[in-house]
Amino acid sequence: ATDDAARREFDELRPAWSASAGRRRIDLSALVGADAQCLAEALLAPFDEVPTGLRERLTTGAEGNPYFMEELVNMMVDRGVIVSEHGHWTLKPERLHLAQMPSTLAGVLQARLDLLPADELHALQLAAVVGTVFWDDALRVLGLAGELPLASLTVRQLIVERPESSLEGRRE
Repeated sequence: ATDDAARREFDELRPAWSASAGRRRIDLSALVGADAQCLAEALLAPFDEVPTGLRERLTTGAEGNPYFMEELVNMMVDRGVIVSEHGHWTLKPERLHLAQMPSTLAGVLQARLDLLPADELHALQLAAVVGTVFWDDALRVLGLAGELPLASLTVRQLIVERPESSLEGRRE
C-alpha cells in the first residue's frame, strides 16, 4: 500500500483521515542552516560563481520552503533576472530591483502566471478544466491550437510530461 499525503490543516479538518488504513502523517519542518544552503547551492548550480546576496535572498525569502525556493528561482528566470547562456547562468542585477520578490508562494506563482503569453495561459486554463492530470488531445478538443504552448510550459516547469501515458497513444 502507498501512503497518501496531506497538509496538517486537512488532518485537523478531517481527523479520521490519518486513522484510515495506509495513511500516516509526517510533519515536515522548514529547511534551515546547512540544509537550506545546500538546496540553494543546488538550485543555483548553473552559475559559475553565485552572485553575492542571491543565495541569502533565496534562503531567507522562501523561509525554508523548498518548493518556494525553486519557484523563486523560476520566477527570476521568467523575469530575465537570471539569464541562461550556453548552459551557464548570469545575473542581470539591474533587473533584480525591478523584480520585487513576492513574500508568499502564492504570490510567486501568480507573478509567474502574470508573465505568461496569452497562448500559454490559455493552455494552462484548459488543462485546469481537465484536472491535475491531462492529455494533449483533451486540450485540443477544448480548443488548444498547436503544440508550442505545451512545450514552452514544460520548459518553464509549469507542467511536467509523464514518460508513459496511462492512455495509449496520448501525451499525458
